[in-house]
Amino acid sequence: EYPFLKQLLAASWVRAFLLQNRKHPDYGSIRCYILAEDVGRGHLRRTDKNLRKALRTILAHLDVAPEAWNAGYELDTQARPMLSDAQPDASLSSLFYLYNTLKSPDPSPENVPVRHTRSAMETLLDPNDAPDGLKTTLYPYQRRSAAMMLQKEAAPTLQLDPRLRQMAGLDGRTFYFDQETMGVLQHPRLYEEARGGILAETMGLGKTLICLAVILASKGHWPRIPAEYSTGLLPRREKVGSLLDMAASTIGRYSIPWKPHFGALTEAGEDHSRCIELLKKNVGRYEIPGAPPRSLRATAMPKSRPIRLSTATIVIVPANLVNQWLDEIKKHTKDGSLKMLVMDSLKKELPGAEALADFDVILFSKPRWERERDCSCFRDVEIYSSPLKQIHWLRIIVDEGHSFASSGSKSNAVLVAGELQTDSRWVISGTPTKGLMGVEVELAASEHQKVEWEERDNLSPKTRRKALESRKSGADWLQEKKDVEKLGRIAVDYLKLRPWANVWPIEPTAPAWMWHMYRPAAAGQFAGYSECLKRTLKGLIVKHRAEDFEIDVQLPPLYNQLVYLEPAFFDRLSINLFLAVLTTNAVTSEREDTDYLWHPRNRKSLNTLVSNLRQSGFFWTGFSEKDVSEALKHAENYLESKGDQCPERDRNALTKALAVAKMALQSSGWLAFSQFHELGLFVEKWPEEHAAAWALDARATIPMVVGLTQLIKAQKYVNNQLYASDPSTGLSAAGKSAMEAAFDHARTHNKDSGTKDKGISTSSSLQEAPPTPKKKHKWWKERGRTPNPSALKRPSAPVMCPALPPDSPLAQASITGTASAKLSYLLDKILSLYRSEKILVFYEGEDIAYYIAQALEVVDIQYLIYAKSLSTERRSSYVVTFNTTETFRVLLMDVNQASHGLNMSSASRVFFVNAIWQPNVEAQAIKRAHRIGQTRPVYVETLVLKGTIEDQMLQRRKSMTNQELQKAEKSLLDDNGMTSIIQHAEFLPLSPEE
Repeated sequence: EYPFLKQLLAASWVRAFLLQNRKHPDYGSIRCYILAEDVGRGHLRRTDKNLRKALRTILAHLDVAPEAWNAGYELDTQARPMLSDAQPDASLSSLFYLYNTLKSPDPSPENVPVRHTRSAMETLLDPNDAPDGLKTTLYPYQRRSAAMMLQKEAAPTLQLDPRLRQMAGLDGRTFYFDQETMGVLQHPRLYEEARGGILAETMGLGKTLICLAVILASKGHWPRIPAEYSTGLLPRREKVGSLLDMAASTIGRYSIPWKPHFGALTEAGEDHSRCIELLKKNVGRYEIPGAPPRSLRATAMPKSRPIRLSTATIVIVPANLVNQWLDEIKKHTKDGSLKMLVMDSLKKELPGAEALADFDVILFSKPRWERERDCSCFRDVEIYSSPLKQIHWLRIIVDEGHSFASSGSKSNAVLVAGELQTDSRWVISGTPTKGLMGVEVELAASEHQKVEWEERDNLSPKTRRKALESRKSGADWLQEKKDVEKLGRIAVDYLKLRPWANVWPIEPTAPAWMWHMYRPAAAGQFAGYSECLKRTLKGLIVKHRAEDFEIDVQLPPLYNQLVYLEPAFFDRLSINLFLAVLTTNAVTSEREDTDYLWHPRNRKSLNTLVSNLRQSGFFWTGFSEKDVSEALKHAENYLESKGDQCPERDRNALTKALAVAKMALQSSGWLAFSQFHELGLFVEKWPEEHAAAWALDARATIPMVVGLTQLIKAQKYVNNQLYASDPSTGLSAAGKSAMEAAFDHARTHNKDSGTKDKGISTSSSLQEAPPTPKKKHKWWKERGRTPNPSALKRPSAPVMCPALPPDSPLAQASITGTASAKLSYLLDKILSLYRSEKILVFYEGEDIAYYIAQALEVVDIQYLIYAKSLSTERRSSYVVTFNTTETFRVLLMDVNQASHGLNMSSASRVFFVNAIWQPNVEAQAIKRAHRIGQTRPVYVETLVLKGTIEDQMLQRRKSMTNQELQKAEKSLLDDNGMTSIIQHAEFLPLSPEE
């Protein structure tokens, strides 16, 4: 009846005994003993697939209840299958909760057998001591993290193979069951945790300083020669060596750190140059045999690769953080304490292996690091082989290393790292994956309505605990699965965590990462995370809980509020024009086929239009008079021909759209802004005789409307005339010249721009979405329309000049407002704050940055810009300049460039001029300022136009679950709620009198 049992018995895989039931003699059971695969401390290779299948079958039938084992069971007793007992426990807590409840580091020097590492840990943990060369005092939590890193490098904990589950046999003996192969072991199969891991202290807590402390504490420590390459290393001498030679050789082979010892003796005035020279000659070395060729044809065996040991640490950082790392090294370490090589240029070639091995730190930009893959980058004739491969490094540190977890195939950066020999590998990232972030970071993006600042610190313990508990369950398992997969790519591809990174046939086959981490319950459903994931997180992550690091360091309060502004007339008009485009398209296309903007094939154009709509909340000049006129004509023709056939709701909506278009065409201010692509300022008490020459709409109104570019030209003209008896002499002629230049610029850039280019539908067919003025005019790279052509390319420079004579009519002129409600508010706030505080202004869209930069120039406030179009080197230098000088008070920063790792702690005021859709992007930006080194409370203000789509967008964002936010992370149009808001948006009230 049991052919599978007969097969196993014949192969001696099992032994079986037939037992008679003591309570029911007519029944019996078979007691089975399975022969362990590691019997006799050996290893039985059981590769027969039929026998494996038979073993799986018998295990599925085994009843492990004690009554069944002793043959004393009742016939109606429910069986207790062995395989159900072998299933690991699953946790229903979210990945976010598991990550934020990991225990804080608790290093134990007494558990480290390596004497010099134990001594370095004790130095780090002693509050009255510090590693040689470190001049910054570490916080206690930083000491613990640095010591824990050294402990993980020198004494990694042994962990049970995740495929095995410890079980108790019915005969009282312990065994280990392999869930994948159905094998049984007598003894545990143990693997070391990674010699390294992920330093995941929350953003702004000094991860760079922790790394520098680790590097200095272990300076002069050698990596170990791998056990598999340690044979045959004893030197063969022609004659007996001297005691000095043998001692030096032994020190090299056993990686004894002699550099600190002899360095201290040299500083004490002793001369041991002979010993040092001999030790340098006897640095540990080994060879990696060449891999045998796969071909069966007779080919020459590849040569072995010689490797020498080095005490150096390789640090890989994003290109924009190289200067910041250099600045941190200068700030935290003593001069000359680290011998460094900086590789930040793609054209810079590495020195030879012997020279490289002599450095303490080699700092690579990530693009330069990727060039070290075997290629023809630096050699025209032969394939380039990196000298890095000839060295066994002490450690590799990857700052913002979450980027190493690329989806799909391995990135060049990971491939280069994988080719190197190193003792330890570290990833430095406060957010190893999108879902793995500290709860305090997530809370940073939680805005409040405008109340008294002191009433609500975003990061209070009570707020944090409440937020953490709310995220304990109910997570989007499918989305968190992506985070676990990304964590697996870091652990396997880069950190080489075993057994996941096992290489067959040298080691047992590598297990499947996700099968052991993310427990499936049924198709499309999941039962939670296994205990294996908890153990892996614990073994990889070095991170303090917020309540633990707050004992050591208290960051200043963080206040985040929404500032609601009444939209100005031109704000409302611009927004309404976009809504008119959407309305006209929906009605005239009758919401069918590809003519309809919301058709799936038009998604790219729709994304562009919605992005421009969001930017119009600050200011927008992308529609021309011709665009609006043709759209108006098209809508009128539709109403005339089909108005009676369309629903009343559509007819009324199209009538409102027509009213908006007509109002725009009747507004001299809008026509001027649109023609010249200028943001207007309202100026009072401008000398009447010169007003018409400078007015953007050629009208001497009160207040007068002047373009930003023209006002800058007027200021410069008057500044050059200050030594004249009347500085206003020739001002009208200068104004006419400025306006002629504006006309020329407008004609040059608008002559070929028709409806097709703008994307206004003049028929039922859909054209491209309106381009931004930046794209239309390419002003980012051109000199055309502003006397400060490089406003976004260089820092602003102060203008030193005498004051106007008090009796000059120009002395009474003043700016009373702008055409943008947000710019008016922002300028008022900056003018009131810039003398006492530094300010960060985050924007989306280069046009916005351009207008703000011009406005700051008008009011003579020094600023810098961190924009995507600038070179990496310039962006990096601007960060350092902003943090280290008092000259520049404002930094304008593209919010999408506010990347991980940037330190802007010199700023204590943060403004978002656009409402941010993704909370994690907003949090990242805020943490640029709210971090270690910040001495002031940080005040964050997000400017929102009341009653507009961006207002509704923020309300929608607050009501969304984390699953919904993650689903719509790339585009707000991926959220059905947001799509509905845009489709049903109402026109903002406008009055012709305005």
